[in-house]
Amino acid sequence: PVKVTVEELEEAAGDLAGVTAEFIAESVKNDIHEQYEERENTLGSDIMRELERRVVLSVLDRKWREHLYEMDYLQEGIGLRAMAQKDPLVEYQR
Repeated sequence: PVKVTVEELEEAAGDLAGVTAEFIAESVKNDIHEQYEERENTLGSDIMRELERRVVLSVLDRKWREHLYEMDYLQEGIGLRAMAQKDPLVEYQR
């Protein structure tokens, strides 16, 4: 979990008026990097690389399946338009 609090942001910026979106983004990014390094030190770099690999593969797999489902849906729609005596290629290009 991100550990940046409003009080810490206010203290780092001097006052709430100095807390901009960029300042918050930078603070959160720094906190994320610290947490990541802490987790890597706890688990070890080999386990972290394996975890990263699995996460990336999982995301890619999910996105690929979503893409295939969308293509199936599109193909069904094109088939229905072909039955309506419309040129499927022209309909697909739309």
